[in-house]
Amino acid sequence: MLEKAKQVPDLMLHLPDEREIHLLPRQWLANVIYTRYGQPFKDWVDAHIKARHEKFASKNNLLINMDPEIAQALTRSTQISSKFLFESDCMLLL
Repeated sequence: MLEKAKQVPDLMLHLPDEREIHLLPRQWLANVIYTRYGQPFKDWVDAHIKARHEKFASKNNLLINMDPEIAQALTRSTQISSKFLFESDCMLLL
């Protein structure tokens, strides 16, 4: 995360000295970096989270085979008990 922050020179002005950064909570650092860097940082974080989830699902054999029509119906259903399910989050093996 700090490597990404170092790519924006004026962003480092809003962070403490590098030798003190390890004392701060990661949540605080992420909030400061996002506040100053904006959407590109959020996109970078989201890509890393998606890659981590895909790696975890594949490593732990959590993927299922599903017909494309069923997957589409599932993602469009209003009866699913998760408000965070998006079509891009469904991992399909066709």
